[in-house]
Amino acid sequence: MAQGSVCISEFTGLGYNKTSTYKVYTDYIHPNHTVSDALWESLSSSPIMVALNAEYARAHNLKTSISFPWDQSKGLYHIKAFHHIHCLKNIRRAYLDALASDPSSKPLISPEHIAHCLDTIRQDIMCHADDTPMPTINERHKIGDGQARKCKDWDALVRWTQAPERQSCFKMIDEYRRVPNSLEEFAYCPVDSPYAPVMERYFERWGHKSPFGDEVEEW
Repeated sequence: MAQGSVCISEFTGLGYNKTSTYKVYTDYIHPNHTVSDALWESLSSSPIMVALNAEYARAHNLKTSISFPWDQSKGLYHIKAFHHIHCLKNIRRAYLDALASDPSSKPLISPEHIAHCLDTIRQDIMCHADDTPMPTINERHKIGDGQARKCKDWDALVRWTQAPERQSCFKMIDEYRRVPNSLEEFAYCPVDSPYAPVMERYFERWGHKSPFGDEVEEW
């Protein structure tokens, strides 16, 4: 987002005008589930549904949706951000239920790491608050297909990160395991990288190590 830009939404008139500090640790990942469960359950998905008239839908290129039962001139639309929260809560509940069903299991990824990942996604959903109205079908919690949205270009973001002036020579060696010898993750400079000679000299002198070493993997 450019400095000074508020990126006003065409749907709600909301912009990026509220400051929220990202936190690595919040009570949403509290090991005492009495605390963390209460916070997750306090996130209401009820604002998910809005009733919009046909003129509004046409003006914003929204697809036709099912009718609002109390006013047939309006259609029912899901607001994307609340659907995200609904889905995230379901994923968390399914994960906790799976853990509880086999307490003796030793998952590859620690529950603490999963809790952190879910809370990171929660914070991002609430920060970006996608207010796109999505058409509804006559089935509980189901969003209709085919609604066009304005999105950032994922491939363009990848290209931006890989430009020589900011390419960090980093490769995620393993998505699911901790890498104790983390310098090995920075051993992937492209041949045209200005850092390739420095990287090569380092590993020529010190050699490569097994990324995972003998260290006990904990997140």
